[in-house]
Amino acid sequence: MLISSSANATTKSGTEAEARGFEHTAHTRRRARLVTIVAIALLIRLIAMTMVQRGPLGPESELWKSGLEIVNIAAAMASHQGFSSPFGVPTGPTGWIPPVYPSIVCLIFLIAGIKTSAAAFMILTMQSIFSAMTCFPLYGVGRRIFGHQVGILAAWVQALFPYTVLMPILFIWETSLSALLLAVLCYFSLRLSSIGTISQIGVGILWGVAALTNTALLSTLSVFCCWPLLDGCKIRPSLRIWIVVSLSCFLAISPWLWRNWHSLHAAVPIRSNFGEELWIGNHAGGTGRTFFGVNPPENDRELKKYATLGEIKFVAGKQREALGFIRAHPGRFLSWTAYRAAYWWYANGESAPVFIFYRALSLISIAGIGLSLFKKNRSAILLAAAVFLFPIIYCITDVYVRYRHPIEPLMILLGTFFLIECLDLLRNPFRARTGYGSELR
Repeated sequence: MLISSSANATTKSGTEAEARGFEHTAHTRRRARLVTIVAIALLIRLIAMTMVQRGPLGPESELWKSGLEIVNIAAAMASHQGFSSPFGVPTGPTGWIPPVYPSIVCLIFLIAGIKTSAAAFMILTMQSIFSAMTCFPLYGVGRRIFGHQVGILAAWVQALFPYTVLMPILFIWETSLSALLLAVLCYFSLRLSSIGTISQIGVGILWGVAALTNTALLSTLSVFCCWPLLDGCKIRPSLRIWIVVSLSCFLAISPWLWRNWHSLHAAVPIRSNFGEELWIGNHAGGTGRTFFGVNPPENDRELKKYATLGEIKFVAGKQREALGFIRAHPGRFLSWTAYRAAYWWYANGESAPVFIFYRALSLISIAGIGLSLFKKNRSAILLAAAVFLFPIIYCITDVYVRYRHPIEPLMILLGTFFLIECLDLLRNPFRARTGYGSELR
C-alpha cells in the first residue's frame, strides 16, 4: 500500500512537471511569434518609409511642416532657447505642446542636426518602432479579454494594416507613441487589482508620461483607474488603487505644471492652447473644423497678434470669442459638433484611397463593441470606454484624421474580435461560444 501511494505521488509530480514544461514551451513559442510579428511590422514600415519619403529631407522639406509646433519647439530647445517659439519666430516660453515629444525630437536634433535628412530618418524610424512595438501590448490586451487567437491576429493586423503602416511615416507627431502608451496602459489597467502598490505607482507615473505626451489620453484615466471596481473588486481596495494611481500621475506631471506657472505666469493644465482649438472649430465664418489660413503660423496677422499679446492672453481672447459664439449660436454649435463626430468616424470629404481602411476600421470596431457587450464580456467595457471617451474633446473643439490614431490599435482589436466571431459563426452556425480569455482570469 505504501509502495502504491509513493508511486501515485511520483506520477502526480511527474504530471505537474510535464504540465509546467508544456506551459513554458507554449509561452516561449508565443513570445517568439510576437517578436517575429514586431520585426515584420518594423521592416514593412521602414520599406514603406523609403517609398513614401523620397528625395532630400532637409530644412525645406514639407515633412517638417507636418509637425510644425513640435519641430519648432524642438529646434528652439536644440538652439539653447528653451521650451519656446512654437511658430518658428522668437516669441518666448510656451505651453502650446506637452513636453515629452518635443524633448525627444530635440535630442535627435542634437545628435543629427536640426532639420537634416539624418534627423528626419531617425525620427521616422523611431515612430515606426513605436508603431511596431504596439503589437506587444495589443496582444496582451486581446489575449486577456478575448483569448489567444484574437490577440495574435490583432497583432498581425496592427503590423500589416495599411493605415497603421502609413501613419508613423507621414507625420512628425506623437501619435504612434500615444497609441503605444494607451495600449500599454490598457493592459496594466486590466491587471491593476492583481499587482502590488509599487507597480501601481509605476502605472500612475506612466499615466503622467502619457499626459505629458498627449493630454487627450487623460480622458480615459477615470475609467481605467476605476476598472478594478467595475471588474468586481471591493470598494475599499478599488478606492486605494484609484488614489495611488491618480496621485502618482499628478506627482509625475507636477514639475511641468510648476514650470508653466513660473514661465507663463498662469495656471496652465499641461497645455495652454485649448482656447485656440475651441475657436478653430467654433467661430463666425468658420466651417466647424480647421482650414488653412486661420492659425498663427499660416496667418501673419494672427502671428503678430500672438507675439504682441503673449500666448496666455492670445489664447484667452480666442476662448472668449469662441464661447461667445457658442452662446449666441447654440444650434450651430450642436450642428458642428455632430459634423465633427461624423468626421471622426467617417472622414467626411476625404477622398484618398487610404480612407477606405479608415472607414472600414470604424465600422468593424463599432460592430465589435456591440457584439462583445451582447455577449456580456465585461472586460470589453474598458475598450469601449476608451473608444468613445477619447473623441469627446475633439468633437467639441476641432478634429482631424490623425487625432484618432491613439485609439486605433484598440479599434483594431475590437474589429478583429468581430471578424473572428463572424468567421466562426459561418463555420459553426449552431454552436454558441462563451468564456473569452477564461484561461487567463
